[in-house]
Amino acid sequence: MPLVCNGSAVIRCSHSGTVTVIPGQQRLKAGGQAVLVESDLMRAAIAGCTNTDARAGQVPCLRIVSVTAGLARRLKAGGEAVVLEDASGRTSSTPPGSFSISNAGQTRLRAS
Repeated sequence: MPLVCNGSAVIRCSHSGTVTVIPGQQRLKAGGQAVLVESDLMRAAIAGCTNTDARAGQVPCLRIVSVTAGLARRLKAGGEAVVLEDASGRTSSTPPGSFSISNAGQTRLRAS
């Protein structure tokens, strides 16, 4: 079972940009910090994306536009599915980019 992500999770776009996520709920915690839910990802900002060659039609990743995998089926916080370390999805870049999680931010709570 994958780990549940908290506010310390390390999330990057496919062009090495950093995704900054602020947990919107504070009731369920893991590793001393609030766990992330899907809407947290959808509100997240992306900075430092290297997909910036305007002459080639590139537009950098600025936000996450969809989560296509890695949400818990049973564990919820505030009525929303929590984010798991295997979460992935699309970003707002052109051509389309993606995001992935390299560190869940905690090592104890797992879910599926």
